[in-house]
Amino acid sequence: MFYSKNKLKNHKEIDISAYHKGMMGGSTPNNDGVAKEGMIFMDHHAQGLLHCRQSGIFCRLYSMRIGLSTVGLPGAPQGLQKEDPTLAELLKPHGYATGQFGKNHPVDRDEYLPTAHGFDEFYGILYHLNAGEYTDSYDYPKDPDTVKKFGFPPSLMFHKVCKQSLYFKSIF
Repeated sequence: MFYSKNKLKNHKEIDISAYHKGMMGGSTPNNDGVAKEGMIFMDHHAQGLLHCRQSGIFCRLYSMRIGLSTVGLPGAPQGLQKEDPTLAELLKPHGYATGQFGKNHPVDRDEYLPTAHGFDEFYGILYHLNAGEYTDSYDYPKDPDTVKKFGFPPSLMFHKVCKQSLYFKSIF
């Protein structure tokens, strides 16, 4: 999300599969309504690995051009480099506030986090391989250390991300 105090157009990207539009025959009026008011890029990126695809979206480059061809495991040295400017870094000088909400697969090392690449705020899940999806949210440990280390399970994360992104918009 990119919001501007300078009366520039706000910019929101939702990275979903092409199959989510109409959910393969099902009804998705909210997604379809947002798409009708904006633009749909059907061929912007073609990368089967979310880690590589997200990095490419952040930088507006095909992931192979920024050296990412595989999923980075926890602590892996692969990730966005300083010389690969993100859209957030390019928009900040023009008065935009930037935030990323949801999953962040471009690994978990501090130097690769969205906040190290121009995003004012990141609120989401750092880990990948869908590790959190196998935990029932009712049984998920509630202590702050577990949540800080592993994030929220996706079933709870969706609601928290929606609330946080609305709050982010309201303060700018």
